[in-house]
Amino acid sequence: MTAPLNAARAALQAGRTEQAIVQLAQITSTEPTNAEAFSLLAMGCVRIGKLGEAQHAIQRALALQPQNADFHLTAANIEQDLGHLDASVALLGRALVLRPAFAQAHNNLGIVLSDLGRVEEASNAFVEAIRLNPQYARAYANLATAQMRMLKLHDALASAQSAIALQPDYAHAHHLLANAHSMLGDPQAAQRALVNALRLKPDLVESALLMAQVLSKLKRPDEAEQVIRDALTRSPNRAELWTSLGDLVSGRDDLTGALDAYQRSLQLRPNDVTTTTRAALLLPNIYASDTHLAACRERYARGVDYLVTNADTLS
Repeated sequence: MTAPLNAARAALQAGRTEQAIVQLAQITSTEPTNAEAFSLLAMGCVRIGKLGEAQHAIQRALALQPQNADFHLTAANIEQDLGHLDASVALLGRALVLRPAFAQAHNNLGIVLSDLGRVEEASNAFVEAIRLNPQYARAYANLATAQMRMLKLHDALASAQSAIALQPDYAHAHHLLANAHSMLGDPQAAQRALVNALRLKPDLVESALLMAQVLSKLKRPDEAEQVIRDALTRSPNRAELWTSLGDLVSGRDDLTGALDAYQRSLQLRPNDVTTTTRAALLLPNIYASDTHLAACRERYARGVDYLVTNADTLS
């Protein structure tokens, strides 16, 4: 049944996921030893968020072809999505035993090791992926992230630049370049990189947040606020954008506006300790009167009491 399998693969590649899943389910029902069909079915299930079904399908594929490194990679990615990081590492290790020069498996291993906090090992995995595939832009970007976590900032700058050189339209690489510049204390260079990141991907929330920070450092708070407001028109359900807006408007003593922004953030991400703390301990830059000062002091004291009382539930 090569033709039906090819048709299902083509549907999956074209983004017709539901159609592909129906076709693949039929194939696996009539051909229970078709490992490739089970593997493709697993990929389709991942796309629609049915991770348990994806896990079952790829396990069937591995049972049929235990020496297939690609199947181990797919299985590892599914375990990572399920939060089973140690299982993902084990599967990637097996993939690399089967195919030591598997650059993508080295890269993905680095990602999972980063998630486990094993950043130096992750960095080594990314370096190996790049050695095996010097054109691997995403591995350079992942390496830059690991290097920043290890505070190897000049190395991170070089890695991000390499990723951009290989893939100039890679918005996340421009963001990483900006982050490295910012950490190195060069907000002007960071702003230039962020302009590129947001031009390539206007809805990149992380770049909007960083741009607001950079513009604030450059003493351009009105522009910073506008960046966040623009980002909110695209991504109104991102809590961190509302928190950033609260920080910015509180800086110009609009405490009502700041509290509103913080409350919007907490509706999306309840009990977030950072936003809750900022809302609870909000103070003006200038007091209008002794009465205003006393009222702010009382409100601040209530905020401290709230934080202490709810410490166990704040995340």
